[in-house]
Amino acid sequence: MAGKNINLNLRLKGAAKTKKGLGGVDSSLKSLGLQAAIAAGAFIALKKSFNFAIELKNFARDAEETTNKFKTVFSSMTTVATRTAKTLADSFGMAHTTAMELLGDTGDILVGFGFTEKSALELSKKVNELSVDLASFTNFAGGAAGASKALTKAILGETESAKSLGIVLRQGTKEFKDSVKVLQETEGMTFNQAMATTLLNDAYKQSTKAIGDFSRTQDQLANQERILAERFKELKEELGKELIPVFKELTSTAMDFVESINLKTMQDFARSVTGI
Repeated sequence: MAGKNINLNLRLKGAAKTKKGLGGVDSSLKSLGLQAAIAAGAFIALKKSFNFAIELKNFARDAEETTNKFKTVFSSMTTVATRTAKTLADSFGMAHTTAMELLGDTGDILVGFGFTEKSALELSKKVNELSVDLASFTNFAGGAAGASKALTKAILGETESAKSLGIVLRQGTKEFKDSVKVLQETEGMTFNQAMATTLLNDAYKQSTKAIGDFSRTQDQLANQERILAERFKELKEELGKELIPVFKELTSTAMDFVESINLKTMQDFARSVTGI
């Protein structure tokens, strides 16, 4: 009986030691789990920060590209064009680069149609002022940029695109032909210039209800959200400017690395790995 008690005590002590040992393992596992969770959280935060830095850099890079194009399109009158872009931006709650993009894209096409930079800027301003109001009035899915593209195409002859803005432009009427002829004779315009001017004037005539809509409704939620998005765009562009030199250095280093790689060496390495 005494032997049985001794054996039972030994088993109980062994079980206690085992439990204590398992408790230590469990505690270690919990500690490792906590450390892993902290490391994972730090990695995720770092990745998000890096992605945000890339986003800021992209905004600044795109702003730089937009500005360069704008200055090229209106190279003979950069100061006046920049002032026009600022007026458009201030009047319609845009970022300055958004206004430059709209004016530059439309102006580029108009110059290609034979307009002088001065007349292209003037017509582009009218196109985009109407585009913003139409986008606001009709809640156009493509926004001001989409409306601008549709209207620009329309005044250059692709009139079908204007229908998405609630405008129907016709080129075969007597009124259209007479207007084009008068502009050619009195203003010295080419046919394309006279056509574009006539079609834009007609678009304005059909949009009397839309004209001024952005100004009238800028305090409403939809336009407040548009304005807020433009303010965030400006903020990201400004923050991103500080990162451009860093990413330029990184890109330069990467280019040097790529150019230093011997193609034959890489091919030999690939063959040794794949056995091909």
